[in-house]
Amino acid sequence: NAAIMRIMPAYKFPLGDTMELANLTILTFADAPGTPAFPGEPGAGKTTGVADLLHASFFTPVAKGNAVWGFGPMLSLPTATDKALGSDKWSIGPAVRFTYRTENWTLGFLAGQRWSFAGSGNRPDVNQLLMRGTVRRQLPNDWYFVYAPLIAANWNAKGENWLVPVGGGIGRAFRLNNDPWAWSIQGYYNAIKPEAAPDWVMRFAIVAAVPFGDK
Repeated sequence: NAAIMRIMPAYKFPLGDTMELANLTILTFADAPGTPAFPGEPGAGKTTGVADLLHASFFTPVAKGNAVWGFGPMLSLPTATDKALGSDKWSIGPAVRFTYRTENWTLGFLAGQRWSFAGSGNRPDVNQLLMRGTVRRQLPNDWYFVYAPLIAANWNAKGENWLVPVGGGIGRAFRLNNDPWAWSIQGYYNAIKPEAAPDWVMRFAIVAAVPFGDK
């Protein structure tokens, strides 16, 4: 068994009147062996600590309709406190994002390919594709269905390269101090996976809109 907590702040800055820089940082804390979702050492002994830090920035046109897109770099820093939880490598590559929203549906994906360029010479090079999809359907009374898989392809891995979960869950939106929040519980079956990956994953998520500065 493994327990993984991800803190994923998303924030943006204006770049003139027509563009903005959207950012996503992923901080991961784990009580687990190495996982195929990160280029560490899948199947290594269980450990507790911090995984590599992952950051992506996207140059994005200011949204004027239902669709939002962007492109930019994805960077991974070797911040893992144990070799089973990280690559011990610096890696970088291109990333893209796309979201399409209607009154009841949200469809989107974020994808980034990374290659290592520095770090420990005793560890394998990083050559990894990481994707996060989103399918969200609004239901009555602020409830919603969500499918948000974390898909990974570790091109340097021996055996199966892909990790592809299928499943989904249900959640509900609410307001706290007049700010929008949401929670969801999801379950996924790893339909395609490396041998060391688990068969099932349960996920509990909280989405919080944290204001900065004056409202």
